[in-house]
Amino acid sequence: MMEHSRLRVIWALLLLAVAPAGQCATADLAARCATLQTPDIPGLVVERVALVPAGSVQTGATAGSTVQLPAHCLFRGTLNPRTGADGQHLGIGIELR
Repeated sequence: MMEHSRLRVIWALLLLAVAPAGQCATADLAARCATLQTPDIPGLVVERVALVPAGSVQTGATAGSTVQLPAHCLFRGTLNPRTGADGQHLGIGIELR
């Protein structure tokens, strides 16, 4: 249950940091994205935060399928990273745009 609570906090912080991203100037959006580099959430490792310019993004659903997105912030992280008994890296991967 604790993982669920942390995920809700992560979602809330990310939404507050970037919403409404579609209305922001690029400099403002970059500043808001930068705030996601150091969230105060125990057990969350931030792997990447980047400003992505507007343009086509491949959806991965079908080959050649793309969608047009406005400039946005890309956030990747892992919640509760750990190493399993066999040395495998485990955790809850998060990617939000």
